[in-house]
Amino acid sequence: MNALQRLGLLAALAMPMAVFAVPAVQVARLQMPAWVQHANGSRQALTPATVLKAGDLLQTGTGGRVELLLSEGSTVKLGEQAQFKVSSVVAAEENQGLFAASLDVLKGAFRFTTSSSQKLARRDVSIRVATVTAGIRGTDLWGKSDEGRDLVCLIEGKIGVSHTGGASATLDQPLQFYVANRGSQPEPVSYVDRNKLETDWAPQTETQSGRGVAVVRGDWSLYLAAYPKKAVAQALVSTLDEAGIPAVVQQRKFKGRAVYLVSVPDFDSESDANAAASLVLGVVPELQPKAGLR
Repeated sequence: MNALQRLGLLAALAMPMAVFAVPAVQVARLQMPAWVQHANGSRQALTPATVLKAGDLLQTGTGGRVELLLSEGSTVKLGEQAQFKVSSVVAAEENQGLFAASLDVLKGAFRFTTSSSQKLARRDVSIRVATVTAGIRGTDLWGKSDEGRDLVCLIEGKIGVSHTGGASATLDQPLQFYVANRGSQPEPVSYVDRNKLETDWAPQTETQSGRGVAVVRGDWSLYLAAYPKKAVAQALVSTLDEAGIPAVVQQRKFKGRAVYLVSVPDFDSESDANAAASLVLGVVPELQPKAGLR
């Protein structure tokens, strides 16, 4: 093998590493409606596999849920009517093996969970829940910010929490929680009943199967309409996009002529696609949505 051939082989081996690099923060699954607003001010309906960057703001609507994957091995789940900002993020491969991120829960419920196989990964992650900040080192916690209070609950692991007023504490026992009522200093660390955590708090951040869940490369689509003019199809996509529904346009052939098919892709199941139809009809009542395999 000559030098030129060796260079070609090295380039070919290097290509998959670049193509398949894991994004620092990526959407894994969602329940519509949900949006992402980028740092430049543009706003669009959120889709599975969306890669988030520093400055991006996620918003969920009524009934909305989002699950994010972090490249260091953790997941972040958001409940309905949530606002979540990626204030800063640096992937481990860009930071000498240390994943670093600052995440802001401006409103709503969230859950941060590190998989057991990734707890030893190097990370420097902080989550600010309005007035309360938690430092993460590989753990499982749930929290929420609403008009009345900011709360962080430890499910497993150990976290340090602090309040903008200066008070701080360490949570190192399961079911401990730290809460600050709006306009007040934090209360003493308390314990939540496990049944309340499992039946009231935790479900607020879980996607609900059969209720319009979309995933990366989902098998089912919701087909909405076909138009002879692309501009008409794009207008429908724009209307749905504003409502937090990520529709797409595909060109197809029908009786030898081009038509433009509008659909919402990537549903996890037929029931999820059908459930999303009611959301679509709430925006454009004259449509006749039909679920089908991709």
